[in-house]
Order: sequence, then structure tokens, then C-alpha cells
Amino acid sequence: MLWPGTAEEPQSFRAAQAELVELFPNRGAVPKALWEHLAREAVESIDLLAFAGSFLHDALPGFTELLAERARAGTRVRLLFGDPTSEAGALRGEEEGIGDLLGKRCELSWR
Repeated sequence: MLWPGTAEEPQSFRAAQAELVELFPNRGAVPKALWEHLAREAVESIDLLAFAGSFLHDALPGFTELLAERARAGTRVRLLFGDPTSEAGALRGEEEGIGDLLGKRCELSWR
């Protein structure tokens, strides 16, 4: 809960909602066109933190080229991907039910 107690305080709850533009339950619910729009229109920075982020390459053909294009235009592009050999990656792979495949996906993203 980001704002505890807001459910009991209608005025506070409205203020908390005002800080959100849109809310999606998971990355799969974000429309593909929105991912592309956000990357294409970024001017100041693109910051991506993900174990593998392979869904972006799968959903957006030419995603790597798009990032390079934005960087050439002066947009700061920072990518932080998971360590394919980390304990955290192994644990997340087990939680997702894909075992060591998450580490393989991380390796692919690094390449």
C-alpha cells in the first residue's frame, strides 16, 4: 500500500490518485503502442530496470535500434539487466516456474 489510510480518508485518497497517470496490473496489460510511444517520445532519459526485458524485444520489432536512435538524439539511455548467474535471478526463475531459463533470457538481453 503506497498511501496507508487513504481508503478511510476520501480527500487523501483523491490526492493519491492524482499522482497516477495510469495503472496496469502487470506489464502484459500495457498496450504495445504505449511502450513504443514512451520510448520514441523520450527526450530526457530512458531508464529500464528488468531481469531480462526480453518482452520489449519480442513486442517491439527494432527496439534496440529505437534505443540507439534516441541515444543519438541526445536522450540518456540506461539499461540495467539481471546477472544471469545471480542468486536473485535463480530465485525469480523458480518463482516464475521457468527455472534457469530466466538466467538464459538475461544472457540473451546482455548480448
